[in-house]
Amino acid sequence: YRWAVNVSDYTSGTVTMELSSASGSQAGIARVLTVTNGTTAVAEVLSNFAQTGETDVWEEGSWNDADEWPNVVAFAHGRLWPFRRRRVWSSVSDDYFSFDDGTESDRSIQFTLRSKSAEGVRWARELDFLCIGTRNEEYVIRSTSAAEPVGPTTAEPTLQGEEGGAGIEAVIGGDSILFGHRNLRRLMQFAHNPRALSEDSFVAVDLTRLNPETVEDGMVNFAVQGEPERRVYVVTQAGIVKPALFRREEEIMGWGTMTTQGLIEDACVLREADEDVVYFITRRFIGGAGRG
Repeated sequence: YRWAVNVSDYTSGTVTMELSSASGSQAGIARVLTVTNGTTAVAEVLSNFAQTGETDVWEEGSWNDADEWPNVVAFAHGRLWPFRRRRVWSSVSDDYFSFDDGTESDRSIQFTLRSKSAEGVRWARELDFLCIGTRNEEYVIRSTSAAEPVGPTTAEPTLQGEEGGAGIEAVIGGDSILFGHRNLRRLMQFAHNPRALSEDSFVAVDLTRLNPETVEDGMVNFAVQGEPERRVYVVTQAGIVKPALFRREEEIMGWGTMTTQGLIEDACVLREADEDVVYFITRRFIGGAGRG
């Protein structure tokens, strides 16, 4: 904007000017706390608005009860990554609470994954790059330019495989990611492709291919113990655990069976100073009634 003053009308003193506009481009953010009626609500202002009056220029946030909330979350590239079906978001770089958009390399990233699966992302983990899996495919999110970091204009999901994963949280096992196959009867390993020249090329390998009957009951969950030896504990739908000694660098994968009085429903590994401690959630039957 430019103001002009006719100097012939003034010989001395100070000219005070004010520009007022009923509209603008400043966007505010508010969190609705309670709704009184169809036109009145109480909200908490998170980012200041340009004016305090009413407006008909607004839109709901991406996450709400009607449009659903993120079902998978991961940390990668210094960002928080929420996923909902095929929709992908990231926070601002090094600020997990901000999702400010823009074209600068540190701003929030948003895009829709071109997946064949309507269910979208089922697991996500960082392994040098952000790796994600859907019911039908595995992807790696990297930058389109080796000289630029992953950002709003450079983030690109590249297809790496079409094995498909189950809705079970993936875990890091050594220098690879372990995830459940979509049929719940295979334990898959997602790692750098040793036969590829590119460092951003990955491949999914079936760790149960030599023992296909190992998880024939279907898996419920699994956990990885790092010390004193790397072991994988796969909890099956039959209430038993299939432990495996896992050494990828030596191509060792030996399976066993663990049972208890009752049913094992889940497994968890907590890291401690000397070795990782494995805990199991079990259901015992006392007087004919199951008790966790």
